[in-house]
Amino acid sequence: MRILGNVLWFLLAGLALAVSWFLSGLLFCITVIGIPLGLQCFKFARLALFPFGKEIVYGGPSVCGFLANVLWLLLFGWSLALLSGALGIQQAGADAVRRVGALSAESQKCRPVGRHFFILGV
Repeated sequence: MRILGNVLWFLLAGLALAVSWFLSGLLFCITVIGIPLGLQCFKFARLALFPFGKEIVYGGPSVCGFLANVLWLLLFGWSLALLSGALGIQQAGADAVRRVGALSAESQKCRPVGRHFFILGV
């Protein structure tokens, strides 16, 4: 099921999200100060391609981390969050249509894909 989820994710929006994260990472890597943020963008690009079966581990709070988060939010975070939210709304609608149109009990057990976009956006 994880392979099917990753393939569907990649085809429906994973590639668009990965490209946007990769381009953000390239822009951050232009400056010496932005290189750590750019490297994190590359990690998110890899995660955005095939997210099913991966686990994200939070490293803990720090002053440098807080400042990097503020810088990220002001420069790129808001646009990538909006992209993830828009794709999540689109996919949630597709999930609802699929569930309503499904007749078999097996298809009712499928997990919705749309919520993963909101997880990436937050």
